[in-house]
Amino acid sequence: MQEPGQSPPKKPAKRAKLFLALAFGLLALAMLWWGLQTPQFPVDLPAGGTTPQQDQTWAEQEQFFTALSKTLRANLGYLVITGVMEREGKIAQFRQLYTQLDQAQLFQELYSQAEQKGLELLLSRKQGEEYLYQAVFLKENQPWVRVFIGVDQEPPATTEPALTAPSSPEPKGRMVLIVDDLGQNLKFFKKLVKLHRNLTFSILPNLTYSKKTALAAEQIGSEVLLHLPMQPLDWPQINPGPGALLLEQSPEELQTQLRADLAQVPQAIGVNNHMGSALIQDEAAMEVVMRQLAQEKLFFLDSKTAPGQVAKNAAALAGVLFFSRDLFLDDNPRQQAIQQQWNKALKIAKERGLVVVICHPKEETYNLLATELPNLDQEGIELVRISYLLAGKP
Repeated sequence: MQEPGQSPPKKPAKRAKLFLALAFGLLALAMLWWGLQTPQFPVDLPAGGTTPQQDQTWAEQEQFFTALSKTLRANLGYLVITGVMEREGKIAQFRQLYTQLDQAQLFQELYSQAEQKGLELLLSRKQGEEYLYQAVFLKENQPWVRVFIGVDQEPPATTEPALTAPSSPEPKGRMVLIVDDLGQNLKFFKKLVKLHRNLTFSILPNLTYSKKTALAAEQIGSEVLLHLPMQPLDWPQINPGPGALLLEQSPEELQTQLRADLAQVPQAIGVNNHMGSALIQDEAAMEVVMRQLAQEKLFFLDSKTAPGQVAKNAAALAGVLFFSRDLFLDDNPRQQAIQQQWNKALKIAKERGLVVVICHPKEETYNLLATELPNLDQEGIELVRISYLLAGKP
């Protein structure tokens, strides 16, 4: 019993202290357990910027470009500016500016350096921009180094050099195969791309996929033409499409329209006519066309929709390189007729050494190409890009 005047025992206070100690202990255990369950991140990750592997890649690219520039300066002597422009993903972009440019020698040196380094080289025009040419060096089939090449003054030349490397051994004949009328069906274009890398794509302006098709072709290294719509003899019953050059247009209107069409396909290294059986026989109109092409440094390939030498004469007066197709592959859409034209093209290639063929995005044509293109090697025929014509080969 509790005596009168004595304080009550302190057991409740001791219990409270024990409870608190137990609670803190449980909390500590819970925090420890949570810490063990939380992922532990490495503390040595770089704080942004590039990784050591990326830095090594950039160093290799810059080393390659520096060595390339030294070789070009030693062998050409006109190189005045080189440097890094920017880095785009895994691609290093550089620039070169020349006071003068021997294009044939430049291309020969570029191909030589690419071969020595085990790289593939793709060359293309850069129309309407500061730089004349774009050289893309591919490593393991992927763009690795891109070089933009410009010139302060370009000496006149009677012929342009080829943008493609010569093949070896020498084939029996070569074929330039142009696919016309592109720009409307992007899905069909992608089917064509899978057939062969050296197909040349001629793209109509102002269609739904004109710009996308031209850009996609450039990105895979294929060469592009502007398929320039021109007035046919049976105009207006037959319409060549948007952006057409018409006889009723003044010289200023023809020039403006041609510039607008070229802006739709800035990747074009040349032009061939779409229809045009009336306009291509008009001397005044063709003089305007050729003067503008000379200014743009583009060549003209006659689709030969009309007889005569008007376009060829106008090109000669303007200093524009002029070529002609040898045959249409699929004017007659029947499969048997297309096969006959293909056989004729092979014969011309073997007899003359070169044939220029135009075809169109038709299912029948695609079926034949899918079957016959893989057999070209057995025929001794090399499919070459249209820039092969620029070297003045037979």
